[in-house]
Amino acid sequence: MSLIRIEHLYFTYDGGSEPVFEDLDLQLDTDWKLGLVGRNGRGKTTLLEALLEDRPVPGLRSGVERGSDGLPTLVWLEKRGGGERCVIARRTQAAMEPVPGVLDTVGTQLARQVLAAPGEWAAVDEIGFLEQSSPAYQQALWNLFEHKRVLAALRKEDLPFLNRLRERADCLVLDLDEVREP
Repeated sequence: MSLIRIEHLYFTYDGGSEPVFEDLDLQLDTDWKLGLVGRNGRGKTTLLEALLEDRPVPGLRSGVERGSDGLPTLVWLEKRGGGERCVIARRTQAAMEPVPGVLDTVGTQLARQVLAAPGEWAAVDEIGFLEQSSPAYQQALWNLFEHKRVLAALRKEDLPFLNRLRERADCLVLDLDEVREP
C-alpha cells in the first residue's frame, strides 16, 4: 500500500486574511480515488496541486476567465500541462451556459487521451454542473475513475453525476468545508 502524506500545510491567498489551510495534516491511501469537494475558494485546486507536487500526471484542468467587473465570462478546458484550450461555457445574461456540443466532442476526446496516457494516475480539476449537459463526457470521466487512480476536485452541488462520483465505493471524499471547521 502506498500513501500520500501532507504535513503542516499552510496556505493563504495573496491579499487574503484568513488561511485556506492552516497546519493541515493528511495521510491518504493511494488505492482510493480522491474527490475533493467544497465551496468556491475552499482550496480544492490548491490541495490538488499540493498533492501532485508538479508531477507530470495526465489529466484535465478547467479555468475561468473574468471580465472587468470580476464576473466569470467563460470557462475553458485543457489537458494538464498545457495545450489548446477549448471554451466549454459562456456567460449569458443570467448564468453560465455550456457551449453546445463542445464537451460531447472535444471534452470527451481529451478525457479519452488522458485515459490512454501511460501511468496509473489521472487528475481532474474540476468537475461541476457543466458536465450535466454531456452524457458522453460524463461517461469518459467515469471511465477515468474506473481505470485510473484519480485525484479530482468536485463541485459541491447536489447533481446526479457528481453524486454518483461521490457515492463510488472506491472514492474517498474529502469535504474541505468540513476540514476547516474547528
